Amino acid sequence: YGSKRSIKQKLDDIILPAKIHNPRRVWLLMDVTYFGKRIDGTSWGILVVRDYVTKENIYWSYCIGRERDTDYLKALTKLQQLGYTIASVTCDGLPGLSRVFEGIPFQYCQIHMERLSIMYLTRKPKKAPLQELLLIVYSLKESTKDQFVKQLHNYITKWNSYINQRYEPSKGHPRG
Repeated sequence: YGSKRSIKQKLDDIILPAKIHNPRRVWLLMDVTYFGKRIDGTSWGILVVRDYVTKENIYWSYCIGRERDTDYLKALTKLQQLGYTIASVTCDGLPGLSRVFEGIPFQYCQIHMERLSIMYLTRKPKKAPLQELLLIVYSLKESTKDQFVKQLHNYITKWNSYINQRYEPSKGHPRG
């Protein structure tokens, strides 16, 4: 694959035909793919904006360092200037994005939701309530909204006393 620098150079060397836009009502998927470790200060990524219906990539731009809400605002502004009508946006939960898309239906990406949930649960929880919650998290992508809400409601009903346990530092964490 090569270094970050060589990958970026290869991408820069590609001559793409001019993008022919077909302004229309679009349901957007937006995400950044990074090259390199984001913690080293030299990373960069590519913000890709895709039309969910046609699967067409309708916008992209470099993100140097880390992604910012201004990167998403720039993409949104450009698409609106080109004549696109934004029906909804699905992307990661970067703080501030809900303000960028104010007035546009906004959904947190299910993959990002799953990753964030696993970060708090761990992949191998020891306690039964957490094991069950992890299974619900894994079902997120295959569940309809109603199915997921029902699973979550049943979980909360079943494990209510566990969920409402108080943390007392002198006794250790009850959910550990």
